[in-house]
Amino acid sequence: MIIGCKHKNNSIKYIKRSNQNLMQENESLKQMANYAMARNVEIQNKVTTLENYNNGLIEILEIQKEANDFQQQKIEIMENQLSLLNEQVADGEKLEFGRALALACSVEINMEKSEEVDKDKFCKLK
Repeated sequence: MIIGCKHKNNSIKYIKRSNQNLMQENESLKQMANYAMARNVEIQNKVTTLENYNNGLIEILEIQKEANDFQQQKIEIMENQLSLLNEQVADGEKLEFGRALALACSVEINMEKSEEVDKDKFCKLK
């Protein structure tokens, strides 16, 4: 019977040691899981931020494309108008038309410059 008791005590010690090892391993696994969850949250936040930036860039590119399309339409209209005017104007009148066109362009440029100056003055007043 003494041999049985000794065997029983050894079994209990083994079970206690195993239990203690399992508890330590379980704690380590919990820490690893917590770290992984925290890292996952960080990564998800970064992904969300990048998605937001990407959506913003897409919107900017769409606006830029619309502006480019509009400018291209303006250029085509001006080319067509110029072509029609050149067909209608006699050779001697072309030079006069060119001067008038240059004058109109310079007036538009001067107006844009004065608008910029007005904006600067307005900003300084604020």
